[in-house]
Amino acid sequence: MALEDDTGISLRENTEVCYHFIMKKRVYVETTVVSYFTSKPSRDIMVAGHQEATRELWPKLSAKYETFISALVYDEARKGNSEQAGVRLAAIEPFPMLDIDDEARTLAEKIISNKGIPEEFPEEPFTSLWLPLTGSKLLSRGISAT
Repeated sequence: MALEDDTGISLRENTEVCYHFIMKKRVYVETTVVSYFTSKPSRDIMVAGHQEATRELWPKLSAKYETFISALVYDEARKGNSEQAGVRLAAIEPFPMLDIDDEARTLAEKIISNKGIPEEFPEEPFTSLWLPLTGSKLLSRGISAT
């Protein structure tokens, strides 16, 4: 007896069907990248190059990658000029936000207290923690996703 699935493929009874799923690469986007994407073109040639590269990559982030931000990125993106903040927040709106749980906070505090990362950059341990936990690549200034 032949069966037909919703794709129109004819299947024989007792036939095992195996679906192959291709997982997207994961990318964590930091605030600098969001700013490159949303800000006005810079006169500084290096910054302008980062902006252009980011603008070329941005449309691919949702289509080609599983893209994440963090609460820290969200908080940084909403600061400053309210109009520009709105543009930054709109740009990151489609990306899921990673949570900071108590275990991550405790580990981040240990990293800072052991001088692994300077105290003036308290958000950096979280980036270091999220990347391996989520299997993500860091999308930062001067680094492109592949």
